[in-house]
Amino acid sequence: MSQSLFKRATVRWVILVNLWPLLGVLLLGWSVGIQLMLYLAESAVMGLYLMAKVQTHENGNIMGTILFGALYLILVGGATAFIIPFFYAPPSGLRLSDMDHLIWGLEMFADDLGWLWLAGSLMLMFYSHGRSFITHHLEGPGRTEDHDWMVVRSFGRVIAILVVIFGGLILSHGMNSEVGMLVVIAGLKLGSDLLTHWMEHRRQWEIMQPQCMWQGMTVPDSPPPPPPPPPPPPPATPGSRG
Repeated sequence: MSQSLFKRATVRWVILVNLWPLLGVLLLGWSVGIQLMLYLAESAVMGLYLMAKVQTHENGNIMGTILFGALYLILVGGATAFIIPFFYAPPSGLRLSDMDHLIWGLEMFADDLGWLWLAGSLMLMFYSHGRSFITHHLEGPGRTEDHDWMVVRSFGRVIAILVVIFGGLILSHGMNSEVGMLVVIAGLKLGSDLLTHWMEHRRQWEIMQPQCMWQGMTVPDSPPPPPPPPPPPPPATPGSRG
């Protein structure tokens, strides 16, 4: 492609959204559990924009949007209810007192700087996913692509993120260092986001390429168009005929 993956504005926002909670861990002393909560909150933000995609699709309707939102709530809510106790469970098993760590972590937001950092994290999530929603859906081919495929792909992206978070917890659950857990979870999450973003962008280019080439336009961030055909030969003049 004419621009590398890391030169696209939407990708830079994806990276910033993933690194912002890490700054909270490093600068404000947040626990890794707070970072996990922000990642799960990002899943909820994605759900709002996915519902907007379903509603603004050319075949969208309000009942389909409500059904999609209900299924999404069940999926993300069930995954969250399973992931959080697993994260705070010791190797010997979960105890109710272990949830005190979560309550203590949330109390770290009580100071003004903590609330400000939390608000910044949520604003970055809404802005990043909103920018992608406008670029790839409202102003791109997303509103006219196959409706069922869009729903399946949207659910697949969220499921992939939840699987990555849970997989990172499994890999890091036995670590005694929170830094190690931080690196594993953040690395897998960022890698998953970049991969799904690249796949979505490639899908957009594949849809737009035939139409844009037919109209003589270039596709943003796409390979250069083929060279134009040679001009036709000049018409023969009457004096040139034998």
